Amino acid sequence: MDLTEPPPLPSVPAEAHTMADNLKTPAGAAPPAPAGSKVQPKKETVRISLPPKPAAKETVRLQLPPKSAAPSAPVAVTPPKPAAPAASDEVVTRLKDNLRSFSGRRSFILENGDVWEMDEPGTYSGPVLKSPEVIVRPGVLGTYVLKVPDAALRVRVRRAGPR
Repeated sequence: MDLTEPPPLPSVPAEAHTMADNLKTPAGAAPPAPAGSKVQPKKETVRISLPPKPAAKETVRLQLPPKSAAPSAPVAVTPPKPAAPAASDEVVTRLKDNLRSFSGRRSFILENGDVWEMDEPGTYSGPVLKSPEVIVRPGVLGTYVLKVPDAALRVRVRRAGPR
């Protein structure tokens, strides 16, 4: 046997059929397309039943008050101003000590003897201020705000000592 030639194929009788020849086309179906032709999909129409549209809602008509014979002058309405804290509630004083850098919670002792503690942790990393002016004023919902204008510091505080 020579390795350069492929082995001979078994012979197939001429009357042999392929599997595709054995397929039977069902009644009413189109015969298969010849090889090499493009197959176009069959277009079908589908009809569905939808529920009826809802009836239009009845229009509601409002009765307006009768117009008076003499037109009234327009009334200017001013919106209410937000309640400002009373001047007596605001405390303007100085810190008893210098304001140094801090991180976390801290107490502030004022020259008038008040002691205020921070409600939340905060930070200040500016320069040391010698006994800076502070303003304590009421905030919302019973809280207070301590401001140090020279340091651009503003923190929520609660009273911790005598007044």
